[in-house]
Amino acid sequence: MTINKVCLYIRDLMEFDEKKIIKARTGYELNIFKDDIIFVDTLLSNMISKQDTWDPVLEKQKLATVAQSIFTLDFFGDNAYTNATRFINLQSSQLAREVMDTHDVSIYHGMNLRNLKNVGGKTIYERWQLEVSVVDIIKDEIELLRIDEAQISTIQNKG
Repeated sequence: MTINKVCLYIRDLMEFDEKKIIKARTGYELNIFKDDIIFVDTLLSNMISKQDTWDPVLEKQKLATVAQSIFTLDFFGDNAYTNATRFINLQSSQLAREVMDTHDVSIYHGMNLRNLKNVGGKTIYERWQLEVSVVDIIKDEIELLRIDEAQISTIQNKG
């Protein structure tokens, strides 16, 4: 799943505590937003292309869909801005390329860094949001047994 790959990318790139990288924001109280945490969520996904191949030896059909998604990374805590800008800078590093290769995902440079610390005109906590574009290949395999010999029955009408 792409969101898992994005979380692993953040963890390995920033050497960030995996327990503080949270998927999809559900079930969290406002008081924990004072800690240095990162929320990862999907805004939208577009299926760009599809491919299928047949492996006659294994008798399997291999399916692949290339998906491009926009993810939001919400950085919270006293170091929210520092962590967001550090993430942006680290995306240009050799380490970023190695981590993308390791997790088989492409994550492009951050865009639209927003200061979202004011909620309803009142500052509650530090929050910076960054959007990143992610391209992932979703893969699947299904068994399709080949028919080696056709079995045909003929019904004749005698009348």
